[in-house]
Amino acid sequence: MAFPVRLWFKKYGAARFISHLDLNRTMLRAIRRADIPVWYTEGFNKHPYIAFPCPLSIFYCGENEIMDFKLETGVPFAELVSRFNEQMPEGIEVLRIAVPKAKPTSIKYADYTVRLELIGKTGEQAAALFKEARKKDEIFAVKKTKKGEKKIEVMQYFRNAGIESSDNCAVIKMVLPCGTSENLNPSLIIDAIVADLGETESFSLYTRHNCYLEDMTVFM
Repeated sequence: MAFPVRLWFKKYGAARFISHLDLNRTMLRAIRRADIPVWYTEGFNKHPYIAFPCPLSIFYCGENEIMDFKLETGVPFAELVSRFNEQMPEGIEVLRIAVPKAKPTSIKYADYTVRLELIGKTGEQAAALFKEARKKDEIFAVKKTKKGEKKIEVMQYFRNAGIESSDNCAVIKMVLPCGTSENLNPSLIIDAIVADLGETESFSLYTRHNCYLEDMTVFM
């Protein structure tokens, strides 16, 4: 009888350019090459069952990304981690595997760090601009959804952001809605604020750290 397991992995460096579709293929290839006894879906077109709660956007790094799958036979989790990592490309590292504790639908939030450079600005200047922007009443962005375009007021999500400077970057930390009911990428907010400031960004790096439940405990 198949039983569910949850895998956490890190996605960084050049791997941030891997799309979700290619990540799916990468994991399926690793499962095949590592001879993981994964459960296959039933029906005419059988395939290994894997699922990614809250898939990470392309160009984003992730420190604790999640993949769910099912095993047909028991294998020590430490051995599975080792077998996976032997097949992983550069920039993807399996961190741990455990029995799931919460359902993917219980994910409500995620936290992010954004490192952003503005053309012609030092890190201190860029951070000061974002701190000043945090005082604004409203800034709007247009989010594209399956149902069309949706206008969103982004300052409600940005006012509690942590803002610092490091080297030539403004370092911005945010907790945002994430999950099936509501999902918001930090790039939507940052792009809207940069445009409102009349600035041009020269570099940005987005990193997601963890997903959280309604009470802000880490999703496990």
